Amino acid sequence: MQYNVYLTIGHNVKGTPTHTTKSVCDNVSAFLGIEAYTAIPCFGMWRGEAESSTRVEVCALDRAQAEGIRERIPALAQALAQDSIMCEVREARTAFIEAAAIQAAKTA
Repeated sequence: MQYNVYLTIGHNVKGTPTHTTKSVCDNVSAFLGIEAYTAIPCFGMWRGEAESSTRVEVCALDRAQAEGIRERIPALAQALAQDSIMCEVREARTAFIEAAAIQAAKTA
């Protein structure tokens, strides 16, 4: 079984815009121990406060990898001074499909 992990991380700290998608990604890389993910800038609401946010998607993980990420989220939240980070773990059918090898046609 494979799993996808989705995180949404706000950029505000105590109502003040503080983080950017780049700074969130720097911390995700440092704290979650993952080597590949997709980061999507987005906009959200937290406790009635609008803020820029970053959606992080980590795909095609085994159970241990997904659980490991989940266990490290409190440290990430602390590093980013967030009250919490939204996390969703879903069973997945994600596949990474490699590029086709195309042989060049020989001309006479």
